[in-house]
Amino acid sequence: LLYIIFVQICFVGRREKPCENVELKVEAVLSQPCGRPLHVSSIEKLADNSDKKSNTGENDPSRNCNNLPRSFTDELVYRIAAYLLQTKRLKRIRLDKQRVLTWNLGGEAKISDCLLLLDAEEKLMMKNMFGGFKTLLKNNHQTFQIQAGKVRLRDWSTVEIKHKEMKKTKPCWFDSTHPNGCPLTSDKCPFLHTYIF
Repeated sequence: LLYIIFVQICFVGRREKPCENVELKVEAVLSQPCGRPLHVSSIEKLADNSDKKSNTGENDPSRNCNNLPRSFTDELVYRIAAYLLQTKRLKRIRLDKQRVLTWNLGGEAKISDCLLLLDAEEKLMMKNMFGGFKTLLKNNHQTFQIQAGKVRLRDWSTVEIKHKEMKKTKPCWFDSTHPNGCPLTSDKCPFLHTYIF
């Protein structure tokens, strides 16, 4: 265990040459009484895998989808939603005793078809992000639902929402953007409505 921690520190520091006293640390770990013996080959394999992972840049914040400009993400979400809403699938939703909303669920499309809505520069930007386009869609789970490689608008009228007292801070995408508004009333929606009925 001491060696593994030592190896991780060495690779995080990205030293090219071997760390000092590696042999002593290996001998110390191998001589420790434990449930199963450690072999040098398994330690080296672990070190090799640790090195590969540290060089991929997975912890590089500039390649995280959450760090894309908000205007870029909002534009893509709007474009994909508009594409899905071209297919009319109307649903009648009872908001309360007096009001019924006719709401367009929109269609569903393969993720690869939605990717065609991006221009070459946007595709390149998404390709450089970890997780890429699919992760961007999943990060916008308020708007989209992804299942079996297909994307569709999330139907919040079918989601069981646990009502607990919470301060709503994130605006409801459907309330502000969907042509028919949110399928939930402001008191039932887990997101903040700007137009309260």
